[in-house]
Formats: sequence, structure tokens, C-alpha cells
Amino acid sequence: MSQEPVKPRSAEHRADTATGVPTGSQLSAAAPPHVGLSRSGVPRGLLCLVGAVAVVWWACLVGMTLFTANPIILSCAQIDQSEIVVTARRLPDAEPDVISIEQVEFGAMPKGTARVHLLAATKMPVGPLFVLPLSTASGRLAVTRLKGQDPKSPGRIYPATPEVTEQLRKCLANR
Repeated sequence: MSQEPVKPRSAEHRADTATGVPTGSQLSAAAPPHVGLSRSGVPRGLLCLVGAVAVVWWACLVGMTLFTANPIILSCAQIDQSEIVVTARRLPDAEPDVISIEQVEFGAMPKGTARVHLLAATKMPVGPLFVLPLSTASGRLAVTRLKGQDPKSPGRIYPATPEVTEQLRKCLANR
């Protein structure tokens, strides 16, 4: 067998071989440059770790929002401006502005049913107990609005939770 003479390589190729940096056809023989890396050159494991931390952080924020946000705060100013404060519920078979008074917290009002002007605008649901700060306006009971509050606003009512009841006791004690 005869050996073919080795063809001389270009000067550029020899220079690159001397430095040890692969170029040209040598690159195709080397391992692909993207193995274990993202397109940006960051290791995939690091990207996965950062993504997992972001998902956990987001889940914690959502959990805190659902379980600790928006506590109900009773307006003592509204209670102070009210003539009557009652704990009442809407009845299922009654008109939307009729309440059943369970307890009179402040003022003079007989237990039983009462008609509250524009109660439907408060979107009070049927069934559960609510604290209603009431005032008389034009001879009718209405949910108390704070002075300067928009006259078209329905006034604020509060679910009768233990926290709201405690806040009500404190407001009434300072009255």
C-alpha cells in the first residue's frame, strides 16, 4: 500500500491548531456547545432552580392574600353617627328591604321586623347575621352614611363575626 502524501494545511488552520482552539471542521467533531445549557448559555439546572423558587414565592403570596388580607374593620365614626345599631338578618321570604332584628346593640328599637330604606343596595345576603348602623332619614330607617359620603352610596354594613362584635363593643364603650 502506498501512502498518499499529506496535503499541507492552511496557515490559518495550523495557527489555530497551535493554540488548541478548534475551528472549522474540528468544531463539528467536538461536543455540541448547547449540551446542559439553555440558549442564553445559562446552565439548565440553575434555570430550573430559579423557576422553582419563583413558583414557590408566588404560591406563598397567593396564600397570604387569601388567608390574611382584607380584615373587616368597623367604622367607629359610622357607629357614633348612628341613632340605632342592630344585629339583624334578611329573611328569605321577605322583601329585599326587610330585616329581622335579632339584637339591639344601641338605641331604642323593638325586636321583630323592620323596613330599611335602600337595604338592597348594600347587597346584604339572605340568612347570615349582620351589624347594621341605622339612622332615620325623612322618617325612614336607613343604613347610616358618614357625613360627606356620597348620598348615592348605600352605607356600610358588617358581617356579625366575633371580631366585628368585639370592635362594636369597643366603639360603643367609647361613645
